[in-house]
Amino acid sequence: MLPARVLLNPVFLALVMLYTTFYSPISYGSTILPPHLIMTLISLVVAASKTGMGIGCGGDLPWRLPEDLKMFKSLTTGPNNNNAVIMGRKTWDSIPAKFRPLPNRLNVVLTRQPTGENSDGNKTSSPYPDNVLVASSVDDAMRQIAERNINNTFVIGGGEIYKTFMDSGKVDEIYLTEVQADEDKFTFDTFFPKLSPSDYDCEDVGGGEKTDEKSGLKYKFLKYTKVAEGADLNPEEMQVRRRERRAERELAFANSE
Repeated sequence: MLPARVLLNPVFLALVMLYTTFYSPISYGSTILPPHLIMTLISLVVAASKTGMGIGCGGDLPWRLPEDLKMFKSLTTGPNNNNAVIMGRKTWDSIPAKFRPLPNRLNVVLTRQPTGENSDGNKTSSPYPDNVLVASSVDDAMRQIAERNINNTFVIGGGEIYKTFMDSGKVDEIYLTEVQADEDKFTFDTFFPKLSPSDYDCEDVGGGEKTDEKSGLKYKFLKYTKVAEGADLNPEEMQVRRRERRAERELAFANSE
């Protein structure tokens, strides 16, 4: 036990505050990460049916919406080409070879089989390009991303990966293209987790309902933002709280360099 004169010393108190702010460990899933390594916002990007939250069937998308693809590219790339996209192995395999890795983004593949090993544990050559990160868990993916100067991280599928991140409680935002798909005309075997209004604030970020010219499908671009502590705050105060949260992460990253 330290003597009172030390505990009450202003210099000692300042050092304690500095350590608590930047180096006190925070639980991230099953792994303990210092806060200066958690600087990236985590967002999910998904297109799902309005009624049942269906997102795919047989490893393929149930629809083709050109404007949704444009939004996806613009959102995940960002203005500085400094974002990361996390996907499962099946999602990686579903992307045509000529389009992968997705350009101007750090691609991360989450798979139970680490690169260089097959199901028997024997060494094999990696099926992924050298500029693609391969992670065996959410914690592993976030740790590798934290080692790089990444702005935002986007999780882009598939169903199991979405659920894993949702269950982790670390998702900040969800960009949902809500498609008014007739459940009788579409078949789904993969679904997105149901969203609780008490956990997320929802806003229309696409200017209202849109209609795809070719298919006639109607859809909206929605953004769900995780409700922060102090949910009783008014909208302006909530925006300030979110900006503070982002600034804290950026400051922590700056101090880690």
